[in-house]
Amino acid sequence: MMSLKIKNFDVTWRIYDGFDWENTRKVAAERKLSTKRSKLNFSDVISQKNGSVSSNSNPANNIDSYFGTPSEFEYASNMAESLDDPPSKNIIENSDADSEGEESEYKRRRNEDWWERGSNESISTATTTTLKSKMRRSKTHKIEIRVVSISIDFDVYPAQNRPDLQQTNSIKAELAFRMSLSVRDIEIIDNVRSSKWRMFLSYLSDEIPRETNSDMIQIEILSVRPSPETSSDEELRLKVKVLPLRFHIDQDALVCLIRFFSFEDPQKGLMPEKDNTDSKEPFIQFCQVYPITVKIDYKPKRVDYANLQGGNFVEIMNFFPLDGAEMTLRDVKLTGQQGWNRLIEGLIREWLPHIRDTQVPRVVSGVSGVKSVVNVSSGIADLILLPIEQYRKDGRVIRGIQRGAKSFAKAATMETLRMGTRLAVGTQVLLEHADELLSNESTTTNLYDAGSSSIRNSFDSNEDDEERPSLSKFSDPPRDVKEGIGLAYQSLSRNVGQAARTILAIPMEVYERNGNQGTARAVIRAVPIAVLKPMIGASEAVSKTLLGIQNTIDPSRRRYMEDKYK
Repeated sequence: MMSLKIKNFDVTWRIYDGFDWENTRKVAAERKLSTKRSKLNFSDVISQKNGSVSSNSNPANNIDSYFGTPSEFEYASNMAESLDDPPSKNIIENSDADSEGEESEYKRRRNEDWWERGSNESISTATTTTLKSKMRRSKTHKIEIRVVSISIDFDVYPAQNRPDLQQTNSIKAELAFRMSLSVRDIEIIDNVRSSKWRMFLSYLSDEIPRETNSDMIQIEILSVRPSPETSSDEELRLKVKVLPLRFHIDQDALVCLIRFFSFEDPQKGLMPEKDNTDSKEPFIQFCQVYPITVKIDYKPKRVDYANLQGGNFVEIMNFFPLDGAEMTLRDVKLTGQQGWNRLIEGLIREWLPHIRDTQVPRVVSGVSGVKSVVNVSSGIADLILLPIEQYRKDGRVIRGIQRGAKSFAKAATMETLRMGTRLAVGTQVLLEHADELLSNESTTTNLYDAGSSSIRNSFDSNEDDEERPSLSKFSDPPRDVKEGIGLAYQSLSRNVGQAARTILAIPMEVYERNGNQGTARAVIRAVPIAVLKPMIGASEAVSKTLLGIQNTIDPSRRRYMEDKYK
């Protein structure tokens, strides 16, 4: 017997955005342009203006055109949408308003000729070049997959000394090899810039305690020969155990993963196909997957109505953010599956009816907004049920009433604090957007006064900001009430100081530079910012204090927030 053992090694896989190869970028850009140009066909524009509806105008008939191909990334499609709409289209549409004159008719025909002759070459060259430059490999990785402490035990048995496995009808099968794979931990880190969540996938440590040195994933594979006397074909038997999983799914990160794993090489169809007669997919004789508990947070950001009209009702999930939606994938046993794809399809066929029939109420209870009502209702139920349970157990009704009151008080307090925190953070975000808008207006005026060099420097700084991840207001929460009050005082004093500087220092700087000219205007522009800054500080102070109170009542919540938010 040959035995191979590999113990405790780690694997880190970093997924980047964009394409490394010049030819891949070129093919992807041309494919996106051809898709967009088919939607902006000149005949469709004219037919819509005349009141007739073209078959291509129905979004349900253009699902592929709307999405593009899986190999194209989001910023490429946004760039194509902004650049693939030539100015001649707007000119043609506006020309009908004055179509009574000969000059307007001449302009319309001239634009039609330009569209037919010159647009394809000029727009194709310019837009393809821009897309290719924007579809390069990203500077930072978007997704990081960490697989910690992998252990592999692989035993191969010689033909003359293979152990026998009892089969049905007293037929004995030979064991060809045995492989055991275990993974201590697996984590998926979300590094997408537009996402404020950090941990995409991890172990569910919120409510379920984990045994010491337990493996997150355990897979056992046996390769057997059912009929060693008549055939040398081997079949596989699998057993899979997975510990409870915790997902924090941001839609942008999910789209990035889907597009990465669904990418197909554009030159795949151009290369000659290899003869695969000798290669055969394995036959899975038996597969057992033990129950898997899953808890999901999901943040949708956009809804694709064209995809929804096309019949993809999974898109409905993008209407409802999830906050702690739970489900359990039941135990599944499959037999006679040819190939890994058939095995995955079989698992999905077994799980989907079970989720539809038994797990929908648990998922709906995790919808944001409904979750708070469910938690408070659970506290009210404990207020009634725990005394009854305690009375049946040992007759101590007072003890049961105390337990029920404690459960209800904790649930109501935590939900009130959580709602107040979200309200304070939302108010802070709105005030910061208003402050940023007013600050940008004054900055733009100063840039025009300073000259084009300042404008160019501002553009350069914006390009650098694209690689900076956005941080959540819930990141780095205070440990307790004391630390929360300290952070609240720092935030309030910092913003009040900025307001004082805005209302006093900036007009003085304008006066020293320009004299009396512009001083009154600077004071007027500084007043809204000076009013917003203390309000921002007050809302942040309230949120920090409430977070400190939550973490004092439930210390485990701080670790959960540190794992979830960037």
